[in-house]
Amino acid sequence: MFRIVTSNAQQTFRPSLLTKVRGNIGTLTVPPTTANATSTSTASFPQSSKILNNTQFVRQQSSVEFSNKKTYQDDFFRSSKTTKASDRSFSAPDHETKGKLNHFKELLVTGNQKLRGINRQEARAFYTTLQSLTQMLEDPALRKYINVDLLHQYSLLLHSAIFSSRTNRLAEKRNRDKDEYNAASYTDEVILRGSVLNFAQLVEAGEFKHCFTDKILQYLLYSMFQFRFNTEALNLWENGVNDSETGSTYLRPLVLATVLPRAFELKRFTYEEILHIYELNTKKDQYPHHTLVTAMGKISIHAGDYSRALDFLERLLEKYDENPTGLKLASLSDLHLSFIGDCKEIAIAKHFFDKVIEDELPYKVLLKVPYITSLLDNAFQSNSLEDVIYFWKNSIAYYVKTRQQLNSRYSLLNNKFFEIFFQAYPELNEESFGKLREFISFYAHTKPLDETFLNTIITHYSWKQKEVLDQIMENYEVYSVERTPVSHRICLKKTGQYADYSNEEILAKWNESLKCLDSSKYFYIPNADWSALRDATIYSVVPEKRTGLYYAILHAYKNYMQDGRACIKFVSNWTKRPAYLEDIAKITLDADFKPTDQIEVPLFKNLKENVDYSNATRDLVISATDAKLRV
Repeated sequence: MFRIVTSNAQQTFRPSLLTKVRGNIGTLTVPPTTANATSTSTASFPQSSKILNNTQFVRQQSSVEFSNKKTYQDDFFRSSKTTKASDRSFSAPDHETKGKLNHFKELLVTGNQKLRGINRQEARAFYTTLQSLTQMLEDPALRKYINVDLLHQYSLLLHSAIFSSRTNRLAEKRNRDKDEYNAASYTDEVILRGSVLNFAQLVEAGEFKHCFTDKILQYLLYSMFQFRFNTEALNLWENGVNDSETGSTYLRPLVLATVLPRAFELKRFTYEEILHIYELNTKKDQYPHHTLVTAMGKISIHAGDYSRALDFLERLLEKYDENPTGLKLASLSDLHLSFIGDCKEIAIAKHFFDKVIEDELPYKVLLKVPYITSLLDNAFQSNSLEDVIYFWKNSIAYYVKTRQQLNSRYSLLNNKFFEIFFQAYPELNEESFGKLREFISFYAHTKPLDETFLNTIITHYSWKQKEVLDQIMENYEVYSVERTPVSHRICLKKTGQYADYSNEEILAKWNESLKCLDSSKYFYIPNADWSALRDATIYSVVPEKRTGLYYAILHAYKNYMQDGRACIKFVSNWTKRPAYLEDIAKITLDADFKPTDQIEVPLFKNLKENVDYSNATRDLVISATDAKLRV
């Protein structure tokens, strides 16, 4: 656990970490604050008189036209009040509108139920429900009687749907080949994006002023940022700040915590402007809201102002001492991770990293992979390969120790590590080969060596020696790794980068891939396998030696495609490459076509001929060849 520093004989959560970092003990160094930062205390922030002064909130680079709006004084930031529903005199809704309100409430309940569903059918029902809710908000009569609770539920539903969609994609277990015609995921995202934009437009038009809260706005802005509607979100916020009725809502801590980090990232505001906005809105607060303090700490880290970032961390610790809650601990964890992943000073980042690995924290921190991959990048850019290896090994060990079983964590982490490894060791030599063997051995002894790990190494492998690549591929058998069609495609595709592979070896890998498909109960050859074969032959480094093999395999297995649509999709890709169209056309139009290589098709249990390829593609091929001749 963190060694706790006592104050007035009572324990607090101010760890020795802060003292060590500030005191530059050992090799740990803290860069000075930015040039314009005159103090490291969060109690008094610099005010950039060039851009902001003590009486106005103005930004020169804003895309919002402030010239026609009232410029609000500092007092506005703290005293402006939002109009409440009770301040408005509404007549009771008529019978039709009351029915719509009840239906809207029912759809919200249904939407939340379906969102928690675990099967695809319930997921589809959720997006149908969301469409209905979005369409109902287009009714002005209904909007007039929407209250705070209903609008909060709707904004939360959008927020939760985005989070659920991202989580499901990371943990996706569906067979994408078998669902290649299912465009539901794309359609779902279109629906969700449309709902977010429609809601934003209504908010910006002032349709919900009678029931608007900072939490609703936070959910909306978060949703917009998740979909990269950055300009729209920042314009919405800047316009909202200058609204006489609801302006103060746009300056609440939850909203600022959502907006300011993205505004700084997109250079909408300078670091000094961000600090000034923070000061104007917290100068009367002894303990500013923990969410906003966390956001400011992360902004300071990104700005390279690590001393001020530590001030914000200490303020969070003080806030927790004053009133311990799980939410404040979550804020501490979030800022701690930012020190790990966003701090360019590797000594500081390592210090925070080690505190997690060694379990020396009074608050729980789960090492999130995006922060670790960023840490690996930062270490590599600092020419510290040993640190890269240290962080990778300890992260793997940590995930195993804490039983983090989500495969996407290991996959993302290993992908970044081996991307860096082959950049650091671009040539095969005794040292690089020894390192690679060491890493494979380490991984195999830390957790069972899996297909994704070997797939990652093979994908990034860039040494010119075919023999070493073959040895890596042999590890599937050496370590008894259970293989899926994915690894066979990766290996087949990789052969295209090496001239040393013979046509016989490529054909053998193709047959291994088909054997895996057959044992996995595929009845057709997916387009992904045809793409891997294309990359290994026609698109290889020696296409003149392998093009004949490609046409021979295509001729032998053309009827093993899924159906007529798959055939048309396959040929459509070739119509965009006129140089190959003539030979592709022969397989469709020439009944006497004889490939240069003879391919023997083995007996399968599940793979079979599903379609007449020539009939399915004839019209498309004729149309494409005629168009080529006309050109």
